Amino acid sequence: MPFKYFVGCFRKYATFSGRATRSELWWYLLFWFALSLVVGNYARITGHFIAYDVFLLATLLPTASVGARRLHDTGRTGHLMWCVFIPFAGIIMLIALWAMPSAAGPNAYGAPVEAVPSPAMPPA
Repeated sequence: MPFKYFVGCFRKYATFSGRATRSELWWYLLFWFALSLVVGNYARITGHFIAYDVFLLATLLPTASVGARRLHDTGRTGHLMWCVFIPFAGIIMLIALWAMPSAAGPNAYGAPVEAVPSPAMPPA
């Protein structure tokens, strides 16, 4: 169930140590984007823009922490998350780094995270 990645990031609300798999990051960002659209449209329709502000503030730390943990998984420092403040190039660079494969074996940020196995295909 991919939704568990979104919930898992909130369980690790401000945990910047450790590692995160590619699927954890991308599923989290997909659910974040979908919720952002829903809350943003609600705010636009009702005029209660504080709802969107609260949503962004509530998801700021989990988003930054899962991004930093994903960088750790590739063997890079989480401080690279600050690149998000470089217009255009920063987010493109982060997306490229997040898409890279995980570092094999333990690195300076811990042991590899076990990927959740996909359901087995039924025999043909």
